[in-house]
Amino acid sequence: MTFWRLNGRGISSRLAKQCLQCSDCRLTPIAGPLPDAPSAQRLLVYDTLRKRVANLLSRAPINANKPLPASNDVYLSASGMAALYHVNQALLRWRRDDIVMLGFPYELSIKMVETVGLPYQLYSFGTDTDIDNLESLLIRRAQEGRKIQSVWCECPNNPVLRTPDMHRVRALADKYDFIFVVDDTIGSAANIDVTDVADVIATSLTKNFSGYANVLGGCVTLNPNFPHYQELSGHFAATHVNNLYAEDALQLELNSHNYLERFTQQNKTAAYLIDFLFPYVANPKSALTAIYSPRVCWSRENYCKFMRPATEEFEPGFGSVFGVDFENTVQASAFFNNFPVCKGPSFGANVTIALPYVQLVMQKQKEWAKGHGLNETLIRISIGLEDPEVLLGHIKGALRAADEAKMLDYLHGKPLAVL
Repeated sequence: MTFWRLNGRGISSRLAKQCLQCSDCRLTPIAGPLPDAPSAQRLLVYDTLRKRVANLLSRAPINANKPLPASNDVYLSASGMAALYHVNQALLRWRRDDIVMLGFPYELSIKMVETVGLPYQLYSFGTDTDIDNLESLLIRRAQEGRKIQSVWCECPNNPVLRTPDMHRVRALADKYDFIFVVDDTIGSAANIDVTDVADVIATSLTKNFSGYANVLGGCVTLNPNFPHYQELSGHFAATHVNNLYAEDALQLELNSHNYLERFTQQNKTAAYLIDFLFPYVANPKSALTAIYSPRVCWSRENYCKFMRPATEEFEPGFGSVFGVDFENTVQASAFFNNFPVCKGPSFGANVTIALPYVQLVMQKQKEWAKGHGLNETLIRISIGLEDPEVLLGHIKGALRAADEAKMLDYLHGKPLAVL
């Protein structure tokens, strides 16, 4: 199970179903397109998906005068985690040196790097000070005649949704010769264009690209805009196995047809709810203490540098994910328990999903998480396709419950309970 979690290459439910229907599973290959003879349609779906990803990355570019990824630069995988694992394996072949994670990453990314055993640095806040520290590290390495392998970051990061100054990181990559890996899953290729800075773009197709929470998938895209492109292409091709099951690929292709249409609504609904909630942060009577979103973050300017130009078909925004934080776990629990939406760890679906991030993901590492700016009171929310007014009603009810919990504590004058 640990191996499955850290490399994302488990057997999908569709593949498991197909294998169980076989008369002799010992003779059934679990890699490749299908256990049975694939049709032409199933073989073509991979090419269709790769073209769709490349077209999204090339749609409304910030800089139209540079090379942009083509379909043969896109490598499909069975999940977003499998995409990150592929990046890790390919870069190990390229250079076995230190890895830097800038901004708090997807927590399994840390565990994956730890398992490989390479030294790594975590600059978890992604601030200018963190980039200063990164630059100091690079200077020391250069003086020692050494280099780092790569810097990884998310745009924005998960779950506090900050965006580092990625142009500055790109300048450091050019000067000190390392690979810059950007995960654009939360911002999403519809909203942001990171091809001006990233050597490698990792994406979980499970999230907004699919949008229906019924299939896993991921991809890695190499950017032809930077010097190591040809070299990396060889390493990525040598380490790549397309373990995206063809039936899953067919579902992804079907789901992604209305990606821009769906995301238009989710961008707007999330912005509407954030604008409603934000004034409560400054209200001393409210239990709400913070909103985490690129829309209201100190790093908003960094995010906006990568927003695509608006077109007739799509107006970019700040994404469908945001977080809310509270004074204590009693108030956070009151909000969560009275927020009548789906509860679970995913995001980017057609339904709204709420997650007590640290409570679920880092239950045994709460103090460590707190040291990196992640409170156990943080609730991450991913907005779906429900009516905005219905969701606003849900938000109001949940916030009212949290405020009542705060008032009760004040009236009783008792120490706060801990979950």
